[in-house]
Amino acid sequence: NLARVNFDEDTKAFTLMTTAGRTVTLRVVNGGWDDGTDGDKTVELSGYADELHLSEADIPAVGNKPSSGYKAGSWDVSPDTARLITEDTTYTYSYAEKQAIRFTVTFKVVNGAWALQV
Repeated sequence: NLARVNFDEDTKAFTLMTTAGRTVTLRVVNGGWDDGTDGDKTVELSGYADELHLSEADIPAVGNKPSSGYKAGSWDVSPDTARLITEDTTYTYSYAEKQAIRFTVTFKVVNGAWALQV
């Protein structure tokens, strides 16, 4: 393992930083990734614990491949490049269920004949 010593000017304290490894899992529910796949995607991060971030390339495009009966949805927590990854993490994108559209059609008989109402 590699180590690095950080010095905090404000607290005048030294911190020993060691290397770490984290696994980020990106999951999609009720549809697929925009590349046409639908399995989990994993990103293995390694380096100093205070420098573990996703890159733009690590975050797959999603939102355009819902399963039948679903539409674009949202992430439980949006993955981004600014968030420090401090532990193994899973992000889940869930497509939203489409709302069923229901209509009631009423036919009316007037004087023994169907009445056309426009």
